[in-house]
Amino acid sequence: MSTHAPTGTPVSTYTGSAVHLGIETELGMARQALAKAEQESIHDDEAMIRTSVSLSIRLAALLAALDEEERQ
Repeated sequence: MSTHAPTGTPVSTYTGSAVHLGIETELGMARQALAKAEQESIHDDEAMIRTSVSLSIRLAALLAALDEEERQ
């Protein structure tokens, strides 16, 4: 089992200024990320980290798209 030292860079650093597509596109991308995550081995630490980051970014983008639609 490998251990990773935190680098101090939060995921939000990479999601704060992302270009947000429409809700349908963001939903499709979130579904793809989730489908890929479901195929990863829970015993693979690096895969779980990649999956966590991927899902976090997709969720942030989806919520931003929903917020944008709500403002319109």
